[in-house]
Amino acid sequence: MLNIRVLSDGVDSRVGIYGVSAVQSNGRCTGCPMVDAVNVGTPHGRWSDGAMSMRRLHGLFFPVMCTTVTLASGPLEPTVGRAGEVKMIHGCRFEFDGTRWAFGGAEAEWFVSHDRMTVRPRDGITDASWREIIEQLAVSAGASEDVQIRELRRNRLGFIDLEISGVNAIEVAFMGQDHPGLRSIFPAVTGRYFDSPEGDPLFLEQWNFAETISNGDGMAFNDIDAESGWRIESGDPSICIAILDSGFMEQHPDLEDAFASGIVEIADNGIDDDGNGFIDDVFGWNFITGDGEIDGGPLGLIHGTRIAGLAVASRGNGVGIAGLAGGSSDQPGCALLGLVIGEGGPDASVVDDAILYAVDRGARVISMSFGIPPSPSAIAAIEAARSAGVFMAAAVGNYMAEVIFPANHPDVMAVGGSDQADQSWWATTVGPEVEIVAPSVVLQTIDPHQEGWVATGTSYAVPQVAAAAALLMAWGDCLSGEDAREILRESATDIMTPGWDPESGWGRLDVGDALRQLVQSTPLACRCRTDLNGDGIRDGADLGVLLSLWGSPDPLGDLDGSGLVDGADIGRFFLADQTCD
Repeated sequence: MLNIRVLSDGVDSRVGIYGVSAVQSNGRCTGCPMVDAVNVGTPHGRWSDGAMSMRRLHGLFFPVMCTTVTLASGPLEPTVGRAGEVKMIHGCRFEFDGTRWAFGGAEAEWFVSHDRMTVRPRDGITDASWREIIEQLAVSAGASEDVQIRELRRNRLGFIDLEISGVNAIEVAFMGQDHPGLRSIFPAVTGRYFDSPEGDPLFLEQWNFAETISNGDGMAFNDIDAESGWRIESGDPSICIAILDSGFMEQHPDLEDAFASGIVEIADNGIDDDGNGFIDDVFGWNFITGDGEIDGGPLGLIHGTRIAGLAVASRGNGVGIAGLAGGSSDQPGCALLGLVIGEGGPDASVVDDAILYAVDRGARVISMSFGIPPSPSAIAAIEAARSAGVFMAAAVGNYMAEVIFPANHPDVMAVGGSDQADQSWWATTVGPEVEIVAPSVVLQTIDPHQEGWVATGTSYAVPQVAAAAALLMAWGDCLSGEDAREILRESATDIMTPGWDPESGWGRLDVGDALRQLVQSTPLACRCRTDLNGDGIRDGADLGVLLSLWGSPDPLGDLDGSGLVDGADIGRFFLADQTCD
């Protein structure tokens, strides 16, 4: 008999069972003579009897309509280890739960692949030499058959993803972490997206953006002041936001214009038109399947599409919602680059490749609503993106004991969650890394299968912060990622303990104040704001445009971000340089 343990970890429900491929929605089995019982555990006391909207299994989500429990044809991985055994690899803790290895301990259930790893040979080590090193390590780790090594991919920083047979990958990584011929070796791990099962698909108002939405008692919700920010900047297709996630619906009416912005590659012609080494990567790239199909499968569509909607859903198009950097009815918003890193959970071994791809494609902002182990390859990629001036934001996590990677990396802005009462969301992870919070509760966004969806989780705070950084860069295109990060910190609305605190960081995101600070403090040379007719020169024609906007809130002429075109804007106009570069 087999005992199935369904764990509710506050992000999704996962089945910790060796060889199970589906589970009945109510937690009981029918027609499964090999299964003895189902033990449903709820460490957070929020659900009982397995009542959840989704199930996660083998890296996939299964909807509640699954009705049976079946057994896989064979073991998921070679059984190597003793229950409770711990291995430390490059400072990361892995624990064996009796059936498989997991990063951070068995309760975390960030499962380790038994046959994949990432290595980085030292300079001067040839391909033949590092292969020989891996083979020797495999033999030392107890390989029971001829070791087969297959290279999956490599990036420009020298990291190589491998598939290995005949031995458990974690044993090879453990034995090889101090090998003189290797700079690093790390097992592949499936991480976690920070979604929450809470939500109501009938709630169709965006309290986090709108200034006028209130609850039933007339109390105004505490939004991020998007509407006043839009009077200054609503987005620019020259600013690209790369979202690393589960999958994206390219044809969604609220996203299709964002994906279409700045296309160089020609779709479906089998040619690498832009010469970047990726064929038909029109909308982005799928690092799991190795092609330009970024839907991520029927389940992968969900999380990534919802995240993208909050960032860049077209504004003013009469459809769905408004993304924070979604432009306006007469101006396109920021561009979206969709990068698939795993359907049911992020594959940690491809995150470095996705980050480097985003940098090489010219993305100015990277949004990461997930957690993975701090592998050497991912750390190196983040540092490369920071050196390129890219802004990066990541979720601190839901219900976690501590802020996890990549949010805990010093080059990444750690984003927590707030609620309608302008308090830190009760389930957001707290800690010394938290820099800023953004709304994370009952947020209206788009959905690939229905008109809209209300989502909850720190996953959904991140695209708002990422989009806010994109708006700053759209107004002042000379800004670096660190510049944008500093402005977001300084402009945040303090909501908890005065000053910084581990629950809310420096405060709740305030887009309007961030843009106003930028307008008032950044030299106009950062962006030729006074070339109002776009001919490259500030002259009398531009003054005529400015005067024609007198008394209006038009952001084109509102040079100081006050919300009104007036004498102060005339003063800024004459203080500007004569030419625009």
